[in-house]
Amino acid sequence: QIENIDRDYFTEEEQFYLDLYLFSFYAGGMGDKDVCYLTWECIADDMLIYERMKTRKQAKMVLTDKALNIINKYKAKSYGNFVFPVFQEKHATEKQRDSRIAAIQRKVNAVLDRVRGMIMFKDNYQNGRSWFFNFDHRRICRQ
Repeated sequence: QIENIDRDYFTEEEQFYLDLYLFSFYAGGMGDKDVCYLTWECIADDMLIYERMKTRKQAKMVLTDKALNIINKYKAKSYGNFVFPVFQEKHATEKQRDSRIAAIQRKVNAVLDRVRGMIMFKDNYQNGRSWFFNFDHRRICRQ
């Protein structure tokens, strides 16, 4: 449901955070920090090969078309050799980058909270409507 949500309700920045989440999902649950630090050397054709920052183990997977579409969407906006436009020139030290990743995580979570609310409202509305139209009003009126 998340990938099909109406993006007209989100700013361009919020759509970026949504795309980061979806890319992580399409990349087999890739960690936040790994997504942010992902460089072009890690991508060859439709393969993603990178060293996980948390475990220092190599991860290798085929990139789906959906993941590749997200990568290509931000290709021209990225700083340096990074795949996604998370860091800028001002994020020179590891401390600055860690701070930036923490901010990104908060913003991704805020967007996902909004998405969850939108999906729950839609589901509740549809379920309530279904209940209303299936309700036998004549039975209540006879009592």
